Amino acid sequence: MTNSSAFTSSDNDQYPTAVDQMHIKPFYEMLWSSSDNIELEAPANDPFVDIDAFDSIEMGRPGLFVKKGKFREKGMWTSLHATQNQNRVSSAPIVRRHLIDFWKDFSNGEVFSLPTLGPGKSDSIQRISVDVTKQVIEGMYNIDYLVIDCRFPYEYQGGHIMNAVNISSTRELGLLFRKPKALIFHCEFSSIRAPRLAQHLRNMDRMKNPYPLLTIPEVYVMEGGYRKFYSKYPGLCDPKGYVAMDSLDYRDLYKRNKFRSNKRY
Repeated sequence: MTNSSAFTSSDNDQYPTAVDQMHIKPFYEMLWSSSDNIELEAPANDPFVDIDAFDSIEMGRPGLFVKKGKFREKGMWTSLHATQNQNRVSSAPIVRRHLIDFWKDFSNGEVFSLPTLGPGKSDSIQRISVDVTKQVIEGMYNIDYLVIDCRFPYEYQGGHIMNAVNISSTRELGLLFRKPKALIFHCEFSSIRAPRLAQHLRNMDRMKNPYPLLTIPEVYVMEGGYRKFYSKYPGLCDPKGYVAMDSLDYRDLYKRNKFRSNKRY
């Protein structure tokens, strides 16, 4: 019987001592693929790998399927094998934040030539600040625009942004399709009336055209409404004034217009 101590290690050992592979590299979660083989999940899901390292990972084209090496990124199946194949068709890098803000990646016909604040909570219309609106009025942006004041007529007559057009019902929106321009909607606070009319206009546009074509591709809602704009830039209002929707001086008109607006929407 040979004594095990007679064996000594050397650099030429063919069979090194077994090492727990879990201590060499981080483990990956396992999942069953459609080919009934156990595959590795996306590296981005590895709890031991820095997520930021994969922010600009280059991926294969969506819809390219192979039997091995599939992994899922934000619900989209992408070929891991294709990204490693040197002979694959090259594709542009996909940044993770674009996958999150997916509505920006797909062509929907919308155009944004102004800096935006993002869409509203209850609609898809992009917001812009009163400062950007002021810059547009002063000609800092080379666009053909129109400011749409969605307040009731007595509010509009008491003071409005210069050259703004008063449209307070959905029936009047059809006029805007005759000469399409970049539209900036607002009401007193831009919380209800302006977003509703802007979204209604976009819905009308979608019904008129095959997707993704739009007659009026550039539509905004001014964040903060006339109240905020007037508080900062009264010199750009004509006439200079501000009449609140629930002003006691216009109580009867307020009740009448509010009843009509509920029917219009």
